[in-house]
Amino acid sequence: IIVRDNVLAKIENVLSRGYNCDRISVAPMDNTDYCTCRLCNKKHIASGTYMGSQLYFVNRIAEAVAEVYPDVHVMTTAYWYARKPPKDIVPADNVDILYCWAGCNNHPFDGSECYEEGNRFWYNNIKENEYFEKWCEITKGKIYCWIYATSYSAMLGQASLLPEMRENIKYLVDHGVYGIYCEGYYGTSDIYKDGNCFDNLLMYMFIRCQWDPYMTDEEFDEYIDEYLYAYYGDGWQEVRRLIDMNGEATDAVGQCWCNNCDIVFDCLDMDYYIEHAEEMFDLAA
Repeated sequence: IIVRDNVLAKIENVLSRGYNCDRISVAPMDNTDYCTCRLCNKKHIASGTYMGSQLYFVNRIAEAVAEVYPDVHVMTTAYWYARKPPKDIVPADNVDILYCWAGCNNHPFDGSECYEEGNRFWYNNIKENEYFEKWCEITKGKIYCWIYATSYSAMLGQASLLPEMRENIKYLVDHGVYGIYCEGYYGTSDIYKDGNCFDNLLMYMFIRCQWDPYMTDEEFDEYIDEYLYAYYGDGWQEVRRLIDMNGEATDAVGQCWCNNCDIVFDCLDMDYYIEHAEEMFDLAA
């Protein structure tokens, strides 16, 4: 009750100021410090997921919010340990789910090309797709998706998301996702102020794919070329070859990897780079 009242007081403090706000977030912090008290553990067991206690709490918050602000939705994250949907509870009518994709970045979101063993953390899109499709079913369209387009363990690794980007955005649109947030350009500190390799290109193509998720492969490639020519000028073809080579090196790995947590040697086939080293030096010349 104390936690609920504190959260409601903070929500009231925001909404009472008259902001044009139709959604407010009630979500756990970015850690694994979930509650392990007897009552919460009981809900975890009954629900088959740590989302059990979280969604129960968020639904109670949403019920109180609806009494005063009937047009405001409460959003919570299906993130990390709470991605698995609960089997005994569904989101209230004014609760939206922000699903944080934590599967494989080397294969399509539908899991059709992933391996059962997944990456070093056992992540793959087979299980991720199962979780996500169940959330789509129980949320009835009130679902958003958070995807990752950067690497925190290999900032210069250039683990490209371009090869799967168009199909993955189309996949999300076909599943009725209401909105997509892409965590990509990481320019929030002096260390990473210039972002990851080709972050600007990734963000540009991400926006293009949202604008037209049903573009053809040819149109997708044309937009990349258009951007590279505008950004790099006459040397853009060499940069394009480097980007394509990077995509080929990720394919050559032959395994699942997650761009947000795997190291560079998991994401790129170094033997491929060694084999093509002379070509890379020629491009740099």
